[in-house]
Amino acid sequence: MKRYLFKNENFYNGCMMKVLKSLGGKELDYNWLVTDMETYFLDDEYLFLSTNELLELIESNNDPQWIWGVFSGIPKKYSKEEVLKYDFPFANDHKDLWKEAIIQHPLADIEIISYDSSFFTIVSKNDKYIDMLKKTYPSLEEDKYE
Repeated sequence: MKRYLFKNENFYNGCMMKVLKSLGGKELDYNWLVTDMETYFLDDEYLFLSTNELLELIESNNDPQWIWGVFSGIPKKYSKEEVLKYDFPFANDHKDLWKEAIIQHPLADIEIISYDSSFFTIVSKNDKYIDMLKKTYPSLEEDKYE
């Protein structure tokens, strides 16, 4: 697995609508566990939503900036109860996160992190999502852990 990073000084890096739509939008067959989030419109400990519900939430709030947020895409075959048995993924002050490309939640296939609004990262078990994202974000680059 590889982690890819998108950072652009002239770009609003914390908006997830474009990222999710670039990955297939409503065609994504995942439930999303959103954790370690900081945004102006929510103060929940976590969200557990289908792709459509997540897109509707984002759209109804005018594609808000996610200052922090870990978006774990989990196959729908797993129940919410199964998903919540594990520790919540996080990014803020997670020093080991940058040592290797990992997906923190053991049931997730994909993980997107909005990191302090300055960039986002993606790790996926399926390279097709990376290829799709590269079409929208040509400067997406592999993180070399330097």
